[in-house]
Amino acid sequence: MKKFYLFILLSVLLVSFNSCKSDITGSIADSNMPEAEGWYDNNSCGVIGNGYPEQRVQSVILKRVAARENALINAKELMLEFLVNTYLEHNSSGYDYDSVKSAFSKNYSGLIKNGIVTHEKYSGDDSCRIIFAVSRNNLKKEIMSGTVLK
Repeated sequence: MKKFYLFILLSVLLVSFNSCKSDITGSIADSNMPEAEGWYDNNSCGVIGNGYPEQRVQSVILKRVAARENALINAKELMLEFLVNTYLEHNSSGYDYDSVKSAFSKNYSGLIKNGIVTHEKYSGDDSCRIIFAVSRNNLKKEIMSGTVLK
């Protein structure tokens, strides 16, 4: 039964990768993706995450799956850092980075977990670059006011 589910998963991934438009030449730094880090409006923001495949994997599909997953992990970490830094830039409350990061991690983990990948691109070495975005009503105001810390 496990083999059947694995086969279904790999089939779905194969179809999804074939349907994605991606350029497989050049490096991810040379990609023509929009630079989309920062605040888009008062409700949403985004960061760019990069991921690299494990070199021991031979299958292009599995390399890309691993690279995308690593890019997503990287982007979620960067999103948390972006939100923390936004708060710290606009407040001189005496909180240190680690305590703010801890509080934001607890209170915004659901928001970050449910973020979306708006763009993704693969390079010739199967590394992946994604734009990861989160959105919530009045998110920018909420972050800057630091209501999570009060």
